[in-house]
Amino acid sequence: MVTPALVADRAACRGAGQCAFNAPELFDQDEEEGLVVVLQPFPSAEQLTTARTAVDSCPNRAIALTSAAPPATGARPSSPRAGSRWRAPSRSGDRSPRSDRSPS
Repeated sequence: MVTPALVADRAACRGAGQCAFNAPELFDQDEEEGLVVVLQPFPSAEQLTTARTAVDSCPNRAIALTSAAPPATGARPSSPRAGSRWRAPSRSGDRSPRSDRSPS
């Protein structure tokens, strides 16, 4: 059995945040550079549409949905969200990143 898997190319990521905006349960952005973090590499069947939307919305094509072997029991995301202070923007139009990030 083949399971869809989310993968990220952090070298291609420019921190646009569309992945975290469209699928906050699957993606986040790191605090240092705002680059993509995959929270759930193996989305559930119910999350596949959301995952595809996030993949399609990435302006740099830094994330993809691929085929992989099924996850081992108890598989965990490689970069857990614990401790992250970044919040996905609200759907009301606020697209600003964390308020504590200083301008460049």
